[in-house]
Amino acid sequence: MTTRAVADRAGANQGLLHYHWGGLPRFREAVVQRAASAVFGAFADQLVASHSVEDALARLPGLLQLPEGDLVGRLSVELLAGAARDPELGALIKDYLARARTETADWLARHRPDDPPGTGTLLIALLDGLYLHSLLDPEVSVGQALEALNALVLGQKATPVSPDPATAREADPEG
Repeated sequence: MTTRAVADRAGANQGLLHYHWGGLPRFREAVVQRAASAVFGAFADQLVASHSVEDALARLPGLLQLPEGDLVGRLSVELLAGAARDPELGALIKDYLARARTETADWLARHRPDDPPGTGTLLIALLDGLYLHSLLDPEVSVGQALEALNALVLGQKATPVSPDPATAREADPEG
């Protein structure tokens, strides 16, 4: 990435990058921070905004729905791949993941104080992983996975949480 390429893509003057961000490194940092917040902060933000465990579980299907041409999903994959190659990028993303884990753990401590330490990390990793799987394989049964999560969290029989095309096909192979 060069300042010229960024300016050309944005249809802007190259000097604006230097004026507003002090050059390419700080511009790149700003982009990564904004993208990491959108990608990794979304699950924790929705969880923290929930008033109960049931409310949190009800929000999950909406968080895991991927719109057509999902740029945030593609961005998440690019960020993770870039973090594996670039330690500075990895450090920025690590901060957002740590925030998401901490906020989730704090929320869980208030709503489920008997859960073992590490449950927040497990939940964030599970949701990130499920999101990645659904991004890479549109046929993955997100609904079934969320039903299983509901059953585990609530300690009851799995019940459907939302319509899921893959689950519907499995239940009715003729449909």
